[in-house]
Amino acid sequence: MEHRILIVDDSQEIHELYKKLIKKMNESELGMTFSLDHCYQGEVAVLRVREAHKLQNPYSLVLMDVRMPPGIDGIETIQMIQKDYPLTEFLVCTSFQKYDFDTLFKKFGATDRILYVHKPYNPTTIKQLTLYVASKYARENL
Repeated sequence: MEHRILIVDDSQEIHELYKKLIKKMNESELGMTFSLDHCYQGEVAVLRVREAHKLQNPYSLVLMDVRMPPGIDGIETIQMIQKDYPLTEFLVCTSFQKYDFDTLFKKFGATDRILYVHKPYNPTTIKQLTLYVASKYARENL
């Protein structure tokens, strides 16, 4: 199964890091492959997710940064996407500490659709979480 991943981060360096990680994963013959789409602002991410659903080709995973000036932040972006597409899976990767667990729980409740990883992170962690979410997505969408 091919999984589409949307990377939402204002840093070109982060996009390059994900490209390298995903390329290695695709070369590992994991029984699934990954393709990447890129955007640098939350508003664009909302449009990309909407378009993917309209084309009946949704993303398996959205890798989301939190702080992306000058637009809306990643948490606001997730709220906007979840309003119309509540089954969307997110991996939030950030060094921004504005939102603590209690705040996030109040915003999203108990959910297994949003995982949080703080930067800097170990690339193995990102690979494992990507595989976990992609496998979960595949099970739920067969």
